[in-house]
Amino acid sequence: MRALVAPEPGRLVVDEVPEPPLEPGRVLVSTRVTAVSAGTELRMLYREPDEPALGPAWPAVGAFGYLASGDVRAVGAGVTGISVGDRVACGTTWGAHQEILDVAAADVLVLPPGMSYLDGACAYWAVPPLAGILAGQPGYYADVAVIGLGPLGLAAVQLLDPICRRVIAIDRIAARCERSEELGAVSVNTSVAEVRAAVRRLSPHGPSVVIQAAGSAGALELALGIVSAQGVVVNVGTLPKLSAFDLFWPMQWSGARVVPIARPYGTESAEVGLGRSLRQAHLPSVFDMIGRGRLDVRGLCDWVLPVEAAPQAMTFLREHPERSLGLAFAWHAGEVAGLDRFEAAVRETANH
Repeated sequence: MRALVAPEPGRLVVDEVPEPPLEPGRVLVSTRVTAVSAGTELRMLYREPDEPALGPAWPAVGAFGYLASGDVRAVGAGVTGISVGDRVACGTTWGAHQEILDVAAADVLVLPPGMSYLDGACAYWAVPPLAGILAGQPGYYADVAVIGLGPLGLAAVQLLDPICRRVIAIDRIAARCERSEELGAVSVNTSVAEVRAAVRRLSPHGPSVVIQAAGSAGALELALGIVSAQGVVVNVGTLPKLSAFDLFWPMQWSGARVVPIARPYGTESAEVGLGRSLRQAHLPSVFDMIGRGRLDVRGLCDWVLPVEAAPQAMTFLREHPERSLGLAFAWHAGEVAGLDRFEAAVRETANH
């Protein structure tokens, strides 16, 4: 079967790997779409060979994806509530970019009738923002800021817009700011040195909650610099290891609380990964919001490319973030969308 394989840092190939066996408590899924978590996947793919990371060793089979949808191919002994032929969304710790996925039954959710495979794969983009909003508890009609307008940040904008007085969307890429304005936000696209003044003009006392969805030390520092006194900063974007970073004095000055998204109360034991806990707790609600037209994740995916284009697409995503937002890979020809636009973007950037 086909799989994306990262043989070494910075290199991605499409290769043939053995099909997984069926084991008790497990489910085999014929993959239709795998979504890309750009921040996490690019950070993992391009990390230094000796950099410590909570991820697979090289070569990484299935690379660093963890979001997928498809059709149930086989069900192991002891699995209930899932049948062969079910259309499902599923998650893995790593390695989701494979033609056939071997996943724990607890990581499989049946898609609601009529939901597309693309929605099913991309739905998790809204889960960390939803968990972050629940952790930050913004007040009704409050000012809230979102830093980083990738798919997670723009999902946060959509979730916040109906309850907030003003959603201030911050990103260095103008096209992403324009997308946030289409979703109801007021955007700030200026130099880092000028962001604080721009936010103060919009919200003189500062946003009561800041969602950090960029996944960088600079974004966390900016969040602490713009949040209101005794406000809340929620880390949705996964942060690298912080070094030479002064967290104490910014917190002391503002009185802000820094809150991570965390395993919800009532989910499985501490041995269960955070991803599974969040998926079990929040993905059904995200499915419901998508079905009701309350949330659009499909619109955050610019291209659904055949998996053979994945190595080129990941390089392009890293080198030209201004030209792309969300990205997914199709493992079935019927799911491909936007290939012509992707090829046109590649040609255009090459000509410049």
